Amino acid sequence: MSFNIEQKDNFNIITLTIDAFGGAEFTAFTKFLEENNSLGHNLVFDISKTKEMDSEAMHQLTAFQEGSYNLNKSFVICCDNEDLYDDFQMLFPTDTMIIAPTREEAIDVVMMDILERELMGGEEDSDEAMNYFAPDDD
Repeated sequence: MSFNIEQKDNFNIITLTIDAFGGAEFTAFTKFLEENNSLGHNLVFDISKTKEMDSEAMHQLTAFQEGSYNLNKSFVICCDNEDLYDDFQMLFPTDTMIIAPTREEAIDVVMMDILERELMGGEEDSDEAMNYFAPDDD
């Protein structure tokens, strides 16, 4: 399997475990999401282990992200590979993709999106987001 999944209360983290990601792999990605009941959920897509991605897959991810936000769901890419990050920036120079350099920052973006939707009157349950940002009592 090319993907791992971590299911949280308000979002899922999908980790890509292959070196190259193209159009065929995008199809496998959406099928994986469907099989794991993750379509229509807030997602972090961690591509940090991926070394290359073709422009077709980048465009598909952009369309997927736009569709997610149209459904009031977050889709944030985690990418600590500078070359791949630069490829995204060259293809999408106007910040059309939400890409975070670390998993923690990607989770922060998702949590902030959840809180923002809650504050704007969305029906998202923000308990996990509130707990995530609450200081530890230790």
